[in-house]
Amino acid sequence: MSGLTLALLRRLLYLWVRPAVLPEKPAALGLDPARPVCYVLDERYLSNLLVLIAETRRAGLPRPRAPLAPGLLKAKRSFFFLERARRLAATAKERYGHSPLLVDIVRAAVADPAFDVQIVPVTLLWGRAPDKQDTILKALFAETWRAPGRLRQFFAVLLHGRQALLRFGAPLSLRQLLADEPEEARALRKLGRLLRVHFRRQREMAIGPDLSHRNTQVDALIETPAVRAAIAAQNVTADEAERRARGFALEIASDYTYGVVRAFVLFLTWLWTRLYAGVEVRNFETAARIAPGQEIVYLPCHRSHIDYLLLSYVVY
Repeated sequence: MSGLTLALLRRLLYLWVRPAVLPEKPAALGLDPARPVCYVLDERYLSNLLVLIAETRRAGLPRPRAPLAPGLLKAKRSFFFLERARRLAATAKERYGHSPLLVDIVRAAVADPAFDVQIVPVTLLWGRAPDKQDTILKALFAETWRAPGRLRQFFAVLLHGRQALLRFGAPLSLRQLLADEPEEARALRKLGRLLRVHFRRQREMAIGPDLSHRNTQVDALIETPAVRAAIAAQNVTADEAERRARGFALEIASDYTYGVVRAFVLFLTWLWTRLYAGVEVRNFETAARIAPGQEIVYLPCHRSHIDYLLLSYVVY
């Protein structure tokens, strides 16, 4: 995409978007002007890149679209997305491989002990956690642990453009990170793992831990010895095999989305206050007492939508 097109899209986006930026003073990052800077974005969205371009210009930081380490690398830009391509036509390498720019800088660092790059992870969150939202639409499209699709991202930008948060992480020295990793493949895995942990911690700080039963159960399942052995037996890279296993598990497990739950809480609270003068709940302490450590089957007294909705609301 040309620079002119990106500039026009950035101006259009900033008719509405007003992100808060941390740290407020660029000097707080402690960037070394003698070493090249490479930005890392977690999720692969044009809106995130446009915000990064705008805020680096505003803060006087190195430009993401400038060539990285000219003369040493052939890279025409100074940023990459940790998340890989998700389009249907993407090849296996595009879906599960590392960013070509990440591969290039790691290869250069392994080959040349004097080569170094400052890697700056950039976290961009659209909106606050679902339980902080006061309208149904905002709750539905608030930040969650589930990766949004393009349509959801569009509405997140539209609804939370003035609640966005851009956080520049402390620069990471590529040379120091890979000091004890002489092999390129291991160095790539190590750096990818460190960046994923960083972005996960940033998200936890902003919206709280991932309490989704689906995600936590899948994570636990992936770490079981049987699944790890099956992953190791695949005739593909370990990262690709793990992604396949995770994809199969997510297809099977039920989906629990806090944004949807919060939206229903807001709607049902409004509904009950208009339908009833009050709701009396008896003997609920029995259910609360026996719930730990076992499954419970609830039996509403009538076969109606109101009954199971009201029961779900009370349990929540």
